[in-house]
Amino acid sequence: MILNVSQRGLLASSSTPPPRGHYVEIRKGGVVIIGRVAWSGNQVFGVRTQDEIDVPGLAGIRPAGMPDFATKAGEKDRAATLRRPYKAAPLSAYEQSRIVSSRMNYVASLIVSCAFAAAAGVLAYEMLSEPIETIRGALSPRDNRSVR
Repeated sequence: MILNVSQRGLLASSSTPPPRGHYVEIRKGGVVIIGRVAWSGNQVFGVRTQDEIDVPGLAGIRPAGMPDFATKAGEKDRAATLRRPYKAAPLSAYEQSRIVSSRMNYVASLIVSCAFAAAAGVLAYEMLSEPIETIRGALSPRDNRSVR
């Protein structure tokens, strides 16, 4: 028995409630609810669903503009609601400008970061090249020295 319903869950009672973590399928009329048991207690349990629950369909109320249930051929007891295709509204000029400026900001940050990395590399090379040449000169054998 369904005791309470929200958009993403419900409270139900049963003589033997399913354990926590199990998946349940509840059917009432043409509405099919599939969810996971979030908690289970003394003859009651809570179910969390991934999809929104068709509350008007459970109550037998079908508002104007809502799609009716469709059944596949040969499956009279298995029904599903038709989903309206989602079409995103075109972006406003403000949103388009915001996206372009965000991308430009990213590219500018990337260019500045690369320039700083190159400058740091050149500076490190110049700072270390003179001492390394001095050490290399001191360690290399000299040709004009005579061995006695």
